[in-house]
Amino acid sequence: MCCTHQKFMEVKAMKGLYRSMLSTILLLMLAIQCSGSVASYGQSPTTRGAQSIIVILAEFSDLKHKTTREHIYDLVFVQMNSYYREASYNTTWITGDVTERWYMLPAPFADYGDLTWASHGTKAQQDNRKKLVGDAIQSADQDVDFRKYICVLIVIPVPAKRIPNFASNGWNIPTNDGVKVDRATVQLETVGADTFVHEFGHTLGLRDLYDYDIAAKVGDSSKAAIYAGRWDPMSMTQGKPEHFCAYNKAILGWILPCQVNAIIYVGESKTVKVDPLEIANQSTYAIKIWVGGQLCYFVEVRQQVGFDTVLPDYGVLVYLVDEEKKVGSLSTLSGLLVVKDGNPDTPTLDDATLDLRVNKKAGFFDRERNLSIVVTGRLGLSYTVFVGPVSQGDTMLREIESNIMTRMTEANKTITQAQELETRAMRSITVNTGGYKILQQASDVLRSAEKAFSVYDFTVASDRAKEAITLFERALSVELEESKQRQ
Repeated sequence: MCCTHQKFMEVKAMKGLYRSMLSTILLLMLAIQCSGSVASYGQSPTTRGAQSIIVILAEFSDLKHKTTREHIYDLVFVQMNSYYREASYNTTWITGDVTERWYMLPAPFADYGDLTWASHGTKAQQDNRKKLVGDAIQSADQDVDFRKYICVLIVIPVPAKRIPNFASNGWNIPTNDGVKVDRATVQLETVGADTFVHEFGHTLGLRDLYDYDIAAKVGDSSKAAIYAGRWDPMSMTQGKPEHFCAYNKAILGWILPCQVNAIIYVGESKTVKVDPLEIANQSTYAIKIWVGGQLCYFVEVRQQVGFDTVLPDYGVLVYLVDEEKKVGSLSTLSGLLVVKDGNPDTPTLDDATLDLRVNKKAGFFDRERNLSIVVTGRLGLSYTVFVGPVSQGDTMLREIESNIMTRMTEANKTITQAQELETRAMRSITVNTGGYKILQQASDVLRSAEKAFSVYDFTVASDRAKEAITLFERALSVELEESKQRQ
C-alpha cells in the first residue's frame, strides 16, 4: 500500500471516529436536556407556568374608550389564556386582573407625539411610548400592587390615525410598591385576541416575523408578512391566532430538544416521522437541519385542528432560520424566519406546505447546499419526511409522483365500481326495508369517498370506496333474503 493511500485511509478513519464521538456526545446532551435541564434554545423560567398579568385600562382627555371592561377581560383571561394553554401543551397559562376602571392619563393623547408607523424606530417615538407606558402605570399605581404581576398590558382607545400596538421587556418603570415594571405591552381596545397573543409573545422573548420597512411604508404590519405569511402569530394577526411555529415553541421551552430531530451534517440521510405541532405529548415536533453558520432549516407538520383551524392549509412546512438576525437594529431583524413556498406560482404563502396530494409538491430542494426534503408518507396526522442529498431526493420524488398517479387511478377505479353498485342497489332494494337502511349507510360512505378524491386524498378515497362496496353488497344480500320472505 502506498504512503499516500495509507495516509488517506488514516484520515478517513479519524473523521469517522470524530463523527461517531460527536454523535454520541450530542445524544447524551439531548438526553440530559429532556430530563429537565434548561434547553439550549434560550428557554427562560418565565415562559412556563402561570403568567400573572395586570391589565390597565387607560384613556385620555381627548380620546375616550368605547369598549367594556368585560370584553377586555374575555380577550385576555379567557381567549388568550385558552390559546396559551393549548399552544404550550398546558405548560403556560394566564392569570391576573383587569383594573376596575379606565384611568385618565395626565396628558392628552396628542401630547404623546407621533406613535404611527411613520415614526417607527425613532428615538422620539420610543421616548413617547415610554412616557405613555409610565403614565399609565403611575395612574393605576394607587390601586394596583405591582408585586403580584410579572407583566402589564395597557389598553387604550383607537386614535384617528391608527398606531401599531407595541411591547417591550425593558421599560424600567418604577412603582410605589418598590418594584420596577420591565415587561409591558400597549394594545388598542378594538383588537382581537390574536393581537394580545402577539404582543404578549414579545414579552416572552419572541421577535416579529414581518418586514419592518414594508410595514412602515404602508402603515400596516399585516401587509408586511412576506416571510412567514399566516403560519405564526408573530408574522401577522387575523382575528384568531394560529399556533406558534416549532422554532418559536422551542425558544419558549414548550418543545424540548429531544422532540427536535437534529441533523448536524448536510449530506446526512434519514427518514423521520414528524408529528403534528398542535397535539401534546408527541415524539418529534420538528426536524432541524444545520446548513452552515447560524443558518438552519426547520421542518414541521401543521394540521387544521384546535387553534390551527384558521390555517390556510395543512401539510409539511419548511422554513429557513437565520439566528444571526435574533439581535440587531430594526432594519437587520427582518427575515429571521423565511417560509419556503411549496407553490411559488401563487402570490401568497397560504399554500406553502408540502404534501402527497396531487395539487401539492412533495419535495423542497436547496440544490446549492445539496439538500432535499421530501414527504414520503402519511401516518394519521403525522408525516414521514426524507432529508438527504439532492440526488437521493430526486429519485425518491420521481417514485412518489409515480405512486401518486397509481393511487389516483386505483381510487378512481374503486369509486366507479362503488357507484355502479349504488345504481344497481337503488333499482333493486325496496324502500323502508333492512336492506334500504344499509343502502343509505353505504351511500353516505361513498359520498365521503368522493369528497376525499376531490381534495386529492386518494388513500382515504380508496378505503372509503371499498367500505361502500362491502355495504352495497351486504344491502343487496339482505334485500334478496327479505324478498324471499315476502314471497
